[in-house]
Amino acid sequence: MTKYILFSFCLVLIYPLGVDLHLTGLTAIANDLNASEISTY
Repeated sequence: MTKYILFSFCLVLIYPLGVDLHLTGLTAIANDLNASEISTY
């Protein structure tokens, strides 16, 4: 049970980092997909 709680806590801590990394790479993702700037907002 302790491992489950520790693992869940780690996932909660890592989630905001994943969101921040995704937002900083959003323009690169849009460029790779040849998306216009209007569709990224």
